[in-house]
Amino acid sequence: MAKVLLIATGDTIAYGRRGAAPAVLTGAELLATLPPGAHRGATIVTEDVRVEPSWDMSPATMLMLARRVRSAILDDGYEGVVVSHGVDTVEETAFLTDLLAGPATARAGLVFTGALRRPTTRTRTARATSRRRSPRRATPPCAWPAPWCAPATTCTPPAG
Repeated sequence: MAKVLLIATGDTIAYGRRGAAPAVLTGAELLATLPPGAHRGATIVTEDVRVEPSWDMSPATMLMLARRVRSAILDDGYEGVVVSHGVDTVEETAFLTDLLAGPATARAGLVFTGALRRPTTRTRTARATSRRRSPRRATPPCAWPAPWCAPATTCTPPAG
C-alpha cells in the first residue's frame, strides 16, 4: 500500500465552513471532501502547514515547502507527496521544489494542486479538482502537475 503525504497550505482550495462559520479546512478535512474510494487504498498522512496567502508567499516560505517535500521523500520514505497550494505562486514553488528535490523525485510522485473555487462549490470543475487532488497511484513516474498529464495537454483523470 502506498504511503502519501498531503501538505495542506490553506488558500482557496481549503476555504470551507465549520457549521455556519467560514473556515480554512485542515488537510484531514480536505480529504473528507473526496469521493469514497478516491485514494485507491493509499495511506494518506496529512500535514498542515499554515503559510501566508499564495499571492504574498515569500521565497523563504517556498524554500521551506521545497525542503519539506525533499525530506518527506528522502528521510520519511513517502512514495508520493501532494502539496495543496494557492494558484498565484504554485508554479514558482513547484519549480523551486523540482530544483531542490532533484533526483529524489525519481523515488516518489510529486503533485502540486490548487483551485480557483472552494472545495464545497458543487460545479463540474470543482468536482474534477477534488478528484485530481489525490494521485491515482503514488508510484513513479509522476509528472507535475499530475501523474496522468502529459506536457502541453489538458489534464483529465483516467476513466475508472
